[in-house]
Amino acid sequence: MTFGKSRFADRGKQAEDAVSEALARWAQDRPDREFTRLLDTRAAGRVVKSAAADYEFFTVGQHGLIEVKQTEHEYRLERSKVPQLPRMRKRELAGGLCLVLVYHSTLDLWRVMHVRDLMTFGDKGSWNLTGHLTYRSAAEALGSTGDLFSSLLETQSRLVYCHYCRKHKPGEGFIRLRHPTNSTVRFRCPTCQEVRTDPEARAKRERHDVEVRKGQQATRTLLAAEAKERKRKPT
Repeated sequence: MTFGKSRFADRGKQAEDAVSEALARWAQDRPDREFTRLLDTRAAGRVVKSAAADYEFFTVGQHGLIEVKQTEHEYRLERSKVPQLPRMRKRELAGGLCLVLVYHSTLDLWRVMHVRDLMTFGDKGSWNLTGHLTYRSAAEALGSTGDLFSSLLETQSRLVYCHYCRKHKPGEGFIRLRHPTNSTVRFRCPTCQEVRTDPEARAKRERHDVEVRKGQQATRTLLAAEAKERKRKPT
């Protein structure tokens, strides 16, 4: 029986190819390692039972699942994109290492989360992933999870998102902050730390922020005027 190609078949293919390459490197290092790309139910036209994840891996004394997601959002992942989370959690409770790898295509950066962590935070519709470090490749994201995939770490090139200047920067000298009431994690870069302690630097940042807000307001005003003008014109 042959399957027609689904319109979903190529969705996230860039991210999945990167993970396949990383796992192939991992498996080639030792003869007692193996991974399998599980069948994509959507690509097969939904005629077979859905798999618990995109990849399954095995080695001596360890096994697990890896789910790969690609999103255009810079720091959020919709819960609806990971419907198999309960099945992955069940495998985790059985002793497996279960991970969700997220590729942010607009940033060309990766994040990785343990399934147990995804079960403990997030709102009703999505997870805010700004509390998780970003990496420049799928291999480095996997390598950051511990000894099992540490052979994939060629260089430490992780990037951290600063919640104050709203930029991704090399993760050196960051301060990790936790909100006292809702436990939200935030990171502050060395530059923003200096701004908080240096009056001159703070005044310079405030002037810059004022100019940025003026520019944003001018853009919104222009867009609103253009939208209003389009409504006036007859169709």
